Amino acid sequence: MIHVLITAGADLCRDNPETTASLGLLWGLERRGIRWTQMLPGHNQPDLDPYDAVLSWWGKPGKRRYLFEHSHVGHIYPRTPAPNRVPFERKMAERCARLGIPVVNPLSGRLGMRHSTCLQAWSRGGVPCARFQTFASFEEVTLGYPMILRVDGGSHALGEAFRVGSEAEARAVLARRAEQGGLPLTLAIEFRETRYSDGLYRKRRSYVVGDRALPRQQMVAEGWQVKLTTSILGEPAVSENRRFREQGEEDPELVARAGRLLGPEVVALDYTRQEDGSYLFWEGNPVFGMAGLGDDEKSRFYREATGMTRDECAEEHAVLGTAIADLILERVEQAAAAGPDRAAAGR
Repeated sequence: MIHVLITAGADLCRDNPETTASLGLLWGLERRGIRWTQMLPGHNQPDLDPYDAVLSWWGKPGKRRYLFEHSHVGHIYPRTPAPNRVPFERKMAERCARLGIPVVNPLSGRLGMRHSTCLQAWSRGGVPCARFQTFASFEEVTLGYPMILRVDGGSHALGEAFRVGSEAEARAVLARRAEQGGLPLTLAIEFRETRYSDGLYRKRRSYVVGDRALPRQQMVAEGWQVKLTTSILGEPAVSENRRFREQGEEDPELVARAGRLLGPEVVALDYTRQEDGSYLFWEGNPVFGMAGLGDDEKSRFYREATGMTRDECAEEHAVLGTAIADLILERVEQAAAAGPDRAAAGR
């Protein structure tokens, strides 16, 4: 039986509506008969001898996602700081490389991902996306109007992106943002009109796991900011989402390539398939939540917007987890075929 070590910043089994993607991961491992052990905070490196692979997982979305949470017994050792995850996983990845142990979804591939890095990777790789510019001063921006001014990264909230139609409007938005505080607006993106002939906007989310694209949701909204909280309920959203999930992505190779160009081996992509069949990619999310399982507001809204039952949402979680489990098995097989015997490598 394959035994995988999972590094994560929080308890994967913790009951939290924001972390149900972790439950899907565990369900998928169970389906494939993979034994797992989680590595919780620690300053010392783990013994890697019992493990066939390491999976780097985030545990939860959050602003300090790359710092481990303090131990539950931290009050006993108040002067012991929580270890920083970056050097911890870097050292572990180096040890895994020496021992021939595959690291799946390494942290190094997820660090530093912002909206601008996604757009830059897609621009260089020939994946369709809007033109953009990062800026420290608005005088640096040369894009035409209308454009979107947004936080480069941030929490993806509605209040972190603004459509502006003129220089005066742009400067007013920047001045208001400076007065209100919060993360600065440092990314300008050309506004691409993607409204369908029925007056509605569409956006899709798919997961890319290794080389596979897994459809998650097609959202329909009345405004250009298409998110779960702005999606319309009922028709046509329900039938369009059902069709997207049942028939699959029309161009899965393009979606998978867009995900691979970003670096993470597990990523959620947001993009639009326009009415003429062309694609426009918006952003990749190496850390993502999954609504649908619980009684929280987001889950209830997700079920209403998609027409999915709670059981269907659970299956959706398990399908994602199974794809990750299959990726782990594939990487273990590749390591066994390509590398020397682990005992000979110094184990």
